Amino acid sequence: LPEIREYERTSTTVINAYVQPVVDAYFRSMESDVKELGMDTPIMVMQSNGGMIPSETARQFPCHVIESGPAAGVTGAYHLAKRMGIENVITLDMGGTTAKAAMIEDGEISRSPEYEVGGELSIGHRLLKGSGYLLRVPSIDIAEVGAGGGSIAWADAAGALKVGPSSAGAKPGPACYGLGGVEPTITDANVHMGLTNPEHLAGGALKIHPDLADKAINDGVASRLGIDITAAAWGIRVVANSSLIRALRAVSTERGRDPRRFSLIAFGGMGPVHALDLAAELGITKVVIPPLPGLFSALGLLLADVEHHLIQTQYSDTSKLDYDSVHGVIDKLMNEAVDMLEREGYDTAHRSVALSADTRYVGQDFALTIPLPGRKLDPAILAEFVEEFHQEHTKTYGYDSRDEEVQIVALRCVARGLPDTPRVPEQLKIDPLKGWKPSPSRRCYFGPDRGWIQTPVMTRHDLGAKPVEGPAIIEEDNSLTVVIPDWKAHLDEWSNIVVEPK
Repeated sequence: LPEIREYERTSTTVINAYVQPVVDAYFRSMESDVKELGMDTPIMVMQSNGGMIPSETARQFPCHVIESGPAAGVTGAYHLAKRMGIENVITLDMGGTTAKAAMIEDGEISRSPEYEVGGELSIGHRLLKGSGYLLRVPSIDIAEVGAGGGSIAWADAAGALKVGPSSAGAKPGPACYGLGGVEPTITDANVHMGLTNPEHLAGGALKIHPDLADKAINDGVASRLGIDITAAAWGIRVVANSSLIRALRAVSTERGRDPRRFSLIAFGGMGPVHALDLAAELGITKVVIPPLPGLFSALGLLLADVEHHLIQTQYSDTSKLDYDSVHGVIDKLMNEAVDMLEREGYDTAHRSVALSADTRYVGQDFALTIPLPGRKLDPAILAEFVEEFHQEHTKTYGYDSRDEEVQIVALRCVARGLPDTPRVPEQLKIDPLKGWKPSPSRRCYFGPDRGWIQTPVMTRHDLGAKPVEGPAIIEEDNSLTVVIPDWKAHLDEWSNIVVEPK
């Protein structure tokens, strides 16, 4: 890690060395198996920064792939947003154990230069530091909270309702699965309220037991708090939503961004179940549920580009910049990036290189990453760069100090290998699941103000360009979307469910 900060360099190197033998053996075995199957094709691996690298590179630098799972979903949302012409997006990826949020602003994914792994606390690196091991590699800036479909609800000694971070996991899972779970979860609460199908999930493959959900909620929460099961179920949903909102705010308001300027793309098996509640709370007026929401991170793997992120420490005060020194580092980084892409088969027409600089006011501990417009700097370009830093500092921290010295502390280079044709199709059509159709309606609970409402239930394929007004439930085999009252949903040309206020 050719960068300042001895602890960060040491920690990153140790983590890379620690996981390398396992990752190396894993991918060597996979490469061998693929060849035995007669498939003469490279294996590409998702990185924590949202780009792909060949398995040979991943074997050498496994530190770049440790947080790759959540990155794939954000990458998919990034490409989807580009196709839709949306520049400002907050993503919500809610699964069975955790929920994760990230931000795309002005068409670019927000990234962090470091994160922690192996922590004992379940909330993520954006919200709390110090519990894990520091990894100083670029990663998508993700906030994570312990709120998923399997998160367990409980009442503490003072009589306060809590949700998570403990999870029922895949086995035994929520009580309603009938696999031995006895503790109430978010999924059990949604089943009781009819917001999740109380008969079966996964296109009929998983039978649901609402009586077991009710018993778990009653024994674990309602009886302890002296309230009925419906009030307890709604309370579980409200508390879970408050955790989810915490993650969304961590990547927006805590970074000086107004969430009302953003659209919300929600995916994961549980993301669309809660997305509209969160959007209404934050003032977001457009929610997009992509095709295959429960499998969207896997889809994101197919849309990602090959990327290499390089960095080199370079201390330079902008008021007396040593242009030759800076240009020397830029040339070194770009030549290294081009060499890596050429070795992977990307010629001049199939690669792009972007430069940026970690920048701060002299004396600050942390820096902001600001794009550089090109390979060669001059006083006019440098002045524009400094002005952009001031503006970004104001966005992030609420102020700037234009009379203070601005200092570059490191230079970055992102090299991308580009395919012959776009990886994102013009349209994406999902065939309906054969032999399965949800019930046409069911009673759903939308809180003490609205109560129980007989709610129409449909599939994504039942939607069209004409909006369907909420309340409504849109079911599919890998997730379902809860359209709350006072919102309306329609299907766009990319098979997205687009939901907006009436």
